[in-house]
Amino acid sequence: MDSCNAREPGRVYQALRQSGSKNLHFLPQTAGEKPVMPEIWGQFLTQIFAMWVREDIGQISVRLFDDTLNGWCGKEMCQKKALVKCQTCPGRRLCTAANDDELCQGYLAFYDYSAPFMKVMRDLMKQNRPAEELMALLRQK
Repeated sequence: MDSCNAREPGRVYQALRQSGSKNLHFLPQTAGEKPVMPEIWGQFLTQIFAMWVREDIGQISVRLFDDTLNGWCGKEMCQKKALVKCQTCPGRRLCTAANDDELCQGYLAFYDYSAPFMKVMRDLMKQNRPAEELMALLRQK
């Protein structure tokens, strides 16, 4: 994902949905001519999540969202050895960024935005209910 695409999350997500993609994994470009800046990366992730959480839970798998929900559910996260500064980070238990501290600000913005939704999905799953029920709850508001 380069900086141009990252500035158009709606277009990117709708194109992937229309192509029939069911498993998505967004990888930011951090070097080269069009690297993604942390703030833009955070905006990209939160805007994609905002669409996904209302329309596609259980239909489209987004790796970061799945991994984040697994963290909220207390499942072991696959992480490389943490950088010293990562060890005290508030997002550490959810972070799957493989010590990519260039984008920490963006990931933290995503974790902060997604937290209330993740809590509801976690609680639904604890009650043996599908996380997809969140979509109906959001439509009621």
